[in-house]
Amino acid sequence: MTVLQHLPDVGLSDVGPALDGSEPFLGELPPDYAATLRVANGFTVHRGMNRVFGVRPDRHMDVRSWNDEQAWRFAWNGRADSFLMVGGTAFGDQYALRRRADGSYDDVVYLLDANLLGARPVFDSFEQFLEREIVHNALTPTHPVALACVAKFGEVPPTRNVVLTPSMLLGGPEDVATMVTIDSYTAMIYGGDIYAAVMSVPDEAPVVGVEPWSDDEGRQRLRVRFGEGDPGWGAAPL
Repeated sequence: MTVLQHLPDVGLSDVGPALDGSEPFLGELPPDYAATLRVANGFTVHRGMNRVFGVRPDRHMDVRSWNDEQAWRFAWNGRADSFLMVGGTAFGDQYALRRRADGSYDDVVYLLDANLLGARPVFDSFEQFLEREIVHNALTPTHPVALACVAKFGEVPPTRNVVLTPSMLLGGPEDVATMVTIDSYTAMIYGGDIYAAVMSVPDEAPVVGVEPWSDDEGRQRLRVRFGEGDPGWGAAPL
């Protein structure tokens, strides 16, 4: 039995409405990913801790909406370029396929970490990704922090991400006690704002606080304020 044949039996949640052959966007996706969406049109496993996006009307689980540059990717100043995000974790890590210059996609599935959006190859194929990441986490999850989050929150819906307060980039420990859930788009924007701020100041500049604000598009943003670690350093531009 192939992993796709086995997929509906592993306990998928938040499955989207079934697709038929008339959905034109499927033809723009890598074949193995499109085949997966024909079986299950986006879904979550392990109480929402792992997600695969579909082609569906709800923007938090729609691959088109999630990959819209103005949705959250803009905050990362190009670090998401050349990648199609096909899913992610509740922590904001992104499962992604790299787009080649000719518009096709590599077979390799990458993981882009939530704090730096640094990409590393983790699976040789989409089928391997489904088997070793998705099916594994559906049946026998082992990640200790994910298990602790499920114990704390019970479930993290696909509309929410889990974030540390403060972020690890701002000196926060990876402690489930300091984790909260917020809107997943907002979490990704905050992550980009924090990354940009930290990268723009000297290492010795102390963080003195964070300040939420809204940009001209009404998107929730985060401004990081630094102390006078260096003359002339104040609020980092975002």
